[in-house]
Amino acid sequence: MLATPPDLADLISQWRLDPLIAVLATAAAIGYVRTRIVGARRGVAWPLHRDVIFGVGVAAAVWVGCGVAQARAAQLMWVWMAQQLCLLLVVPVILLSAQPLSLIRAVQGPNALLFRALDWRPLRILGHPLVGLALVPVSCGLLVFGSVGEAALTHVWIGWLVDVALLFLGILIALPLLDSADSRSSLAVGMSIAIGFIEIFIDAVPGLVLRFETHPMIEYFTVHRPAWSPSWLRDQKSSGGLLWIVAETIDLPFLAVAMAVWLRADAREAARIDARLDALATARMGGATVNTPQSAGEVAGGNAEPSMSGRTQVPEHNPHLVSALDRPWWLDDPELRDRYGR
Repeated sequence: MLATPPDLADLISQWRLDPLIAVLATAAAIGYVRTRIVGARRGVAWPLHRDVIFGVGVAAAVWVGCGVAQARAAQLMWVWMAQQLCLLLVVPVILLSAQPLSLIRAVQGPNALLFRALDWRPLRILGHPLVGLALVPVSCGLLVFGSVGEAALTHVWIGWLVDVALLFLGILIALPLLDSADSRSSLAVGMSIAIGFIEIFIDAVPGLVLRFETHPMIEYFTVHRPAWSPSWLRDQKSSGGLLWIVAETIDLPFLAVAMAVWLRADAREAARIDARLDALATARMGGATVNTPQSAGEVAGGNAEPSMSGRTQVPEHNPHLVSALDRPWWLDDPELRDRYGR
């Protein structure tokens, strides 16, 4: 245990190895560089600034996991709390801002091993908007009130596993918002925004409890304290304030990004609907073979039959088809026809 209080020089001079974080960061860097080389050989254009961002993200992961925070985490609760929050909420955002998944998709295609792994049902559930954002208060609650933090501080190898788990959960939380090729519907993104506004209040609960609680939440910090450190109660209150402020502050950028994703998803769906309506209008005007995202037979009440190639064969000059296309859709709905068709 370090016998002197921390100072600014410790930010670059103090290190303590977390082998799991070090191995994962090294593997991520090697994988990224290899993919970039293969992409360059195949003529895949890739912005240089994304390489810089990914490098910063890898360096941040190593510094947070193996630097001064790791060296001092067992001495001061607020340092330990800052490390856990960075692994959960900061490092994943930096890494995913470089769009590494878009690079893999452009070089290896959408059926790459990573995308098949992300399509695993448990991971898709954790990334759902109803679940993903709730991982933040749940994770913080387990760390502080669920004995996970106590175990991580008492047993070094458990601490390594917890660090990796937080980094992984942070990636799952940020991935739907930062992946440029995310295909979620505007309804799903809107749900995540609504939940995000609720999360602003929920995320404050662990920090508030830790801030105003007068009993030790993590017994480790009441026993393993250096002589120069403040009292455990003062340290715990500082940790609660840090958790409160960071959790609330991080929510705002997440909501801003979610709003941008929502606008993109809405524009994408509007373009798809416009293309469908244009195809149906073309069928009504001349009668030809058109490509439509939805079978014209469904819209026309079964008067057109889709072919095996995905194209819809529309009979030319069919008055029944023209009439069906001009009718309001709810007149052909069996449940709504009797209610509104009178």
